Amino acid sequence: MHQEIKLINVTRTRLDCVRNKVWVAAFGVLSAGLAVVSSFGLMLYIGVPFVMTVANSPFLILGIGVDDMFILISCWQQTNVHAKVEDRLADTYKEAAISITITTLTDVLAFYIGLITPFRSVQSFCLYTSSAILFCYIYSITFFGAVLVLNGRRENSNRHWLICRKVPEERPPGRSKGFSLCCVGGAYDHHTGHEEIQPMNYFFKTYYGPFLTKTWTKVLVILLYATYLAGSIYGCFQIQEGIDLRNLYAVIVSNTIQNIVVTTAVMLLMSVLLIPNPLCSLWVTFSIASIIVGVTGYMALWDVNLDTISMIILVVCIGFSVDFSAHISYAYVSSNKPTANEKAIDALYTLGYPIVQGAVSTILGVVVLAASQSYIFRTFFKILFLVILIGLFHGITFIPVFLTFFNVCRSPVVCWRYLQLSRPIHGAMERCGIREGNAVQMPEDHTAQ
Repeated sequence: MHQEIKLINVTRTRLDCVRNKVWVAAFGVLSAGLAVVSSFGLMLYIGVPFVMTVANSPFLILGIGVDDMFILISCWQQTNVHAKVEDRLADTYKEAAISITITTLTDVLAFYIGLITPFRSVQSFCLYTSSAILFCYIYSITFFGAVLVLNGRRENSNRHWLICRKVPEERPPGRSKGFSLCCVGGAYDHHTGHEEIQPMNYFFKTYYGPFLTKTWTKVLVILLYATYLAGSIYGCFQIQEGIDLRNLYAVIVSNTIQNIVVTTAVMLLMSVLLIPNPLCSLWVTFSIASIIVGVTGYMALWDVNLDTISMIILVVCIGFSVDFSAHISYAYVSSNKPTANEKAIDALYTLGYPIVQGAVSTILGVVVLAASQSYIFRTFFKILFLVILIGLFHGITFIPVFLTFFNVCRSPVVCWRYLQLSRPIHGAMERCGIREGNAVQMPEDHTAQ
């Protein structure tokens, strides 16, 4: 926990004494903590038994809450610093709310489906965790939104992050550079009106994104994915029964398969409903299935057997696996860039860094469990580590490349707006799949009203 908070503060701290987000990061962690307390209090009040496996839940909720926090902060930083804080928050929710809503609904449904298992320990774990995820979502869009507004008002009046006194935007004559570091702040990009771009966002936009979308890089990514998939399938055939009796092992296998199939189907339904393109929804579902196969295979190669404990955590895997691909896929669909490669770069620029932050902070939050003497906690660490690592590779490497293979994952409204901006360019119509002379029903535009 301390390591995770330290990382969050480092990644959200800037040399600018006005624009840094130390307090925002601290209250983001507090928001996740409040979700755990609220959930556990409610479940204990209504009489849901607390079993040992439930002790894993706070680590999951902290990871989910921090992930939502990073995405909200990233979208906030891309709003106009001169706008009213109410408008900045509205723009933040417009960009981030759907993304975190998709992941929340899929996570919650994954755990609710886990209730159909006959094992009481699994049922208790799923109830505690699903309710905590709901509280985490509620606090993210209420409590944490209020924190963003208060911090935005402080920034608008150019006040110091610690002492809340007004500071100059530029270094006064005769003052040292040291004075600038601690007593000058409020810088922003005068061209866009947004906060200055962070180095990692710049890296994703200028270096990593263009590198990933090169033709030869895509070939390497396909070969890397084929290697990953081969290792996963091999591992699935090596899986062994765990600490349970052999006749109980058969029940565990059937329940595990049942939960995976039902949950994946529900993930597909939610993706179709919330992501405005069916093909991109299929890519999200494909990513979920791919991550599940990978985690199952590589956990067997890491000497994790299939028992009631690992079955619980595989249910967690299904919920977590959608987070990485859903964020990138939705950003890809929402991008107004004209080509597939540019849309992939734009999606990575927008959400690549928050996804990496969420993954690293989640791993740091549970790394202490690696040294635990408890079989439950060690198993939990191994599987969650695999979920995060494999999911991260899917989110920032595999899925962005796969999405570029079909330049049809585009919202119709986004495509029509691009045509409006580039009518003289006939190629624009072809990129949107529209031929000249064809009658096309364009989406209704309400922005002028």
